[in-house]
Amino acid sequence: MKYIKTTILLLLFAPLMVFAQDEVEVVEVIKENNSKEYLPKAGDISIGADALPYLEFLGNAFNGNTNNSLNLGETTLYFKYFLTDNTAVRAIIGIDNGTNNSREYVADDLLRLDPFNPNAKAEDLKLEKYRDVYLKVGYQIYKTRNRLAGYYGAQIGYGYGNSFSEYTYANPISAMNQIPTSHNFGGNINGASRVLEAKDVASNTISAGLFIGVEYFFMPKMSIGGEYGLDFQYEWSGQSNAVSESWNGSEVVNTNSLVLPTQSGSSFSTSRPATYGGLFLSFYF
Repeated sequence: MKYIKTTILLLLFAPLMVFAQDEVEVVEVIKENNSKEYLPKAGDISIGADALPYLEFLGNAFNGNTNNSLNLGETTLYFKYFLTDNTAVRAIIGIDNGTNNSREYVADDLLRLDPFNPNAKAEDLKLEKYRDVYLKVGYQIYKTRNRLAGYYGAQIGYGYGNSFSEYTYANPISAMNQIPTSHNFGGNINGASRVLEAKDVASNTISAGLFIGVEYFFMPKMSIGGEYGLDFQYEWSGQSNAVSESWNGSEVVNTNSLVLPTQSGSSFSTSRPATYGGLFLSFYF
């Protein structure tokens, strides 16, 4: 009798067990299909940028910070082209060009001779221009699970940077004022000589390395990710020179002088390509 009851129960519940198993399989298929809508495919192009400035801006907006601004600073851009659903070639570009003006008050040597204007001021000016650019190209392989995608790959890169400074002084050098009052912008005054132009060391960097990272697709074809790299870098720089002016006893003369000779060096280090801590946002098309 017990055997007959057990057999009857198995016959009754067997269809339910098969249905439940089929339902689980259907749910898994639906999840897999939905995740595929989120993930990039062969032929897709990706554009990305540093994520942290945007995350900080959104966080301050929600916590009631009244002094909130989007600080982009030096932004790193990411580009990818998918050769297959799981492989891509990529490029990382960083550009930081700018100009800084520094103004400082100095005594006006001519006007302060007036007894009614002993505290007369004038302005010295420093104009600084700088440029830093780098490019890395690489190949990466994806391993995906639902909307989470891990990846790894290799890349090579090149970077270049230089700066140029120009100085303008309110008090000119003359026979009557051979050592005029001038602001010493970071050591540009040396006795009776002062710098007019300074071309700083131009640096070059080549690199090769490996990287590993992860992306989470929080919306279809939109992801947030992070990455670490291991790079070998070799850097070299040309000589720097400066143009100075001084009084030679009869007139003002300009002198071109060398400041630093050629430099070189190498390093082996880990890196995060994003400027703001290694996080990036990517959009796929």
